[in-house]
Amino acid sequence: MNKNEHCSFLKKSLWIYIISTWKFRICRIDPAITALVGMYIIYHTCDIVKQTVDILMQSTPLDIDLNSVKRQVEEMDEIDNIHHVHVWKLDDTQIHLEAHLNLKNNVNMIKMMNIRQEAERMLKKEFGIHHITLQTGCECCPGNENLISGQPLST
Repeated sequence: MNKNEHCSFLKKSLWIYIISTWKFRICRIDPAITALVGMYIIYHTCDIVKQTVDILMQSTPLDIDLNSVKRQVEEMDEIDNIHHVHVWKLDDTQIHLEAHLNLKNNVNMIKMMNIRQEAERMLKKEFGIHHITLQTGCECCPGNENLISGQPLST
């Protein structure tokens, strides 16, 4: 159930509660039901608030392992390294990635575009990342081969 469906369910539950207590004058158990509904709403909205904060703060999705992304991209023949990797969620379903690709050889534009497209296909297939921005170059950003989002990778 996505966040929109979950919120819709909570709204419907609240309306059913309000209408039933008003129509049937169930005033004696009203405070108990109010407390239960309140606890239910708080319990289920905590996860929604956490997901929303993660999206707003552009946190790396928990199901994306940056070391695995780096390892699989660098296994490609023409790629020397990937660095300055940033991955975030724009909403519930859209994962974005931007990074620099350092190629092993200085190649022409057509070859470079083919390498970039192959890397994008692999990222879409293996990690479900559908919005990808890759900057390619040869011998670019010296000294930054091990950086992901500004932090050194563990070896």
